[in-house]
Amino acid sequence: MQIKEFAARTGVSRDTIRFYEKRGLLKPASRNGSNGYRHYSEDEVELMRQIQIGQALGFSLAEIKKGAEAWRVGVFGDDLQIAMMEAKLVDLDRKLAELSRISFYLREKIRWIKEGKRGPGPELA
Repeated sequence: MQIKEFAARTGVSRDTIRFYEKRGLLKPASRNGSNGYRHYSEDEVELMRQIQIGQALGFSLAEIKKGAEAWRVGVFGDDLQIAMMEAKLVDLDRKLAELSRISFYLREKIRWIKEGKRGPGPELA
């Protein structure tokens, strides 16, 4: 299928598809030498769906590219998927802790100001 149909099937714009190609996430199954048309396979449709899921879960394009490359060569098995998800969970837990710390500070600073206190206020732990 050509890029227009691929875009319609995946719900992704042609510009985004080209961007993903430049980044190495997508690779057309073939390219017509005379007119330059890209032709995509059903495998690329499935890969695009996985890219969309990865983005929705917060994976970076670099992380998604690693998974896409492993998928293309047939080594995106359970072990690699679990390792990538566990690493993402560690990162998310770190970010959650940081957001919790910032939220606590902001609440304390609001309380401090409402009480009419002046000065630097509570410490950011």
